[in-house]
Amino acid sequence: EAVWQEVERLDNKQPAEQQLQVQLKLMRLGRRSTRWVIRNRRTCVNTEAEVNTLQPLLQQLLDTSIEFYSTRLDEGDSDMAGYRAMGLSDYAAMLVDSANDLFFAFGMADTSIRTGASIERVNEVYSGLGELLHFEWFSQQITALPSASRWEDFAR
Repeated sequence: EAVWQEVERLDNKQPAEQQLQVQLKLMRLGRRSTRWVIRNRRTCVNTEAEVNTLQPLLQQLLDTSIEFYSTRLDEGDSDMAGYRAMGLSDYAAMLVDSANDLFFAFGMADTSIRTGASIERVNEVYSGLGELLHFEWFSQQITALPSASRWEDFAR
């Protein structure tokens, strides 16, 4: 919510197209996260308990992402620098820049819960596999596929 409000505060300060692109990234993260919960928590009868279970693990992953992305800020990452130049805080810029990656956090949290492995260990294994199997490239290819409808978006 706070990041969305930051983006809204850019009204009449940044080109509408730039602001719209940021909002679309955040909306996509919200849609993908919602679909993950619907698909993977079909028997959930207590939403509050589910949130209380997933939230600390997701927060740990987000904190780890913030550390990772803060080092990229120092390296002059172009997307991060662009979001910061728009007027977004470091946190908001990181969240927008990593929106595609953060979708995978739900699966990692679920793996941690199901296996009993720490979220840090699951993240290490995921990162190692990601480098070996080029998850980022694969994800970019899927994301780049055009979708003219919701059904095509679901298929992606």
